[in-house]
Amino acid sequence: MDQGLAAILGALAGAVATGLGAYVAAKATSRLSKRQARREAYKNYLLDLAQVRWRLDEVHQLIVGSPIAGTFQFSSGTVDERLSEIESLSTSLERNTVAVGLEGPSTVAEPAHFAMVNVIYLRSTLNQWRAMDQATRISEEEIQYTNELIQDLIRASAMLEKEARKHL
Repeated sequence: MDQGLAAILGALAGAVATGLGAYVAAKATSRLSKRQARREAYKNYLLDLAQVRWRLDEVHQLIVGSPIAGTFQFSSGTVDERLSEIESLSTSLERNTVAVGLEGPSTVAEPAHFAMVNVIYLRSTLNQWRAMDQATRISEEEIQYTNELIQDLIRASAMLEKEARKHL
């Protein structure tokens, strides 16, 4: 083989190797970037969900855990403050639900959506209870239903965390 042809083939091999190396590096960087975005979305969602869940449970206990079961015997200032915090946290949770839906597979997005729906129902119910006349009794069925929603929220959170770990 003459030296000119060897030089051309060597340059061609070098160019292909450089191009292939750049492609592999770009693909790895893209994969890492997507993984970091997914991790950030899951982390933000789970942190917000935990905060909302704690506040919802606290308000629920303040309202239904009163000495006269099912009647209002609580500090309305504390309940109003917590409901305001829930509203603010729920807005962030809703944004993060969208991010989880965009970043994750359905096995992660579905529990996130389910949890968000439970938060909306609980928030709405607690706001309705707060607006009721304090002499009004809350039915045992309503209390049981909200207890079940809180338990569903805990289960959805655990399922979401488990599924999120699989996809990081």
